[in-house]
Amino acid sequence: MNKLRKKLKVAPKEKMPKNKVIKVAFRMPTILETEKFILDTVRGQDEQVRQIVNAEYKSINYQIKSNVLIVGKSGTGKTEILRQLAKKTGKACITVDANDYTEEAYKGASVSDIVLKLLKEANFDFDRTENGIVIIDEIDKKAKSLDQFNRDVSGKGVQDALLKLIEGKSISIAMFRGDSEIPETYDINTENIMFFFAGAFLGIDKIIKNRLRQSYNIGFSTKKKSEKQVQEERKIKKADLIKFGLEEEFVG
Repeated sequence: MNKLRKKLKVAPKEKMPKNKVIKVAFRMPTILETEKFILDTVRGQDEQVRQIVNAEYKSINYQIKSNVLIVGKSGTGKTEILRQLAKKTGKACITVDANDYTEEAYKGASVSDIVLKLLKEANFDFDRTENGIVIIDEIDKKAKSLDQFNRDVSGKGVQDALLKLIEGKSISIAMFRGDSEIPETYDINTENIMFFFAGAFLGIDKIIKNRLRQSYNIGFSTKKKSEKQVQEERKIKKADLIKFGLEEEFVG
């Protein structure tokens, strides 16, 4: 047996360190591998998947983070695409419902709880937390209220609070560790956390139609637009989201 160990260059069992930790190297999949992995689960969203995967890989390889807003009806696979993305890339990922959150110091969960939830999902690994994925669903329900007389703590207030997260600022969270009765404060850097916002945005199609109607009515040009130009104009623009009720700074 000892001759065999020597031949295989394996140390005898009794000489192996007791607390030796074996680390398995994780190879980051390529863009094409990730796209295929997602499209095996979510069908018919090829272009959307490609854009989402490209945004994620830019943040990983080039430190160019572009938070993503996904607009689509319920059941189109918005959240599932992102869950499969996290699964393939090995990132800590959580999904939260924007309806659960209010402005800090008001009744309801605060946006700092999002970071705490991600930290727990990452098993309190701060590196994984600061490079995780957060999916905020139903973000369209946080459109600001048109009520000018009452403080909008659920709509505009939440958008303002979320800016701290998506702008890459440090968020302080308090946790109780062990038997301590005094919470400890930790700072989490959100600069490299990818935030994906999703929502149905019911009614935004009317805003787009109104914008297109106005663009065709202004001026006297009869030049026919190409199909590509028409499709580009039909896409959701920043101005459409602002008119829907999202803050300009938040959209930017």
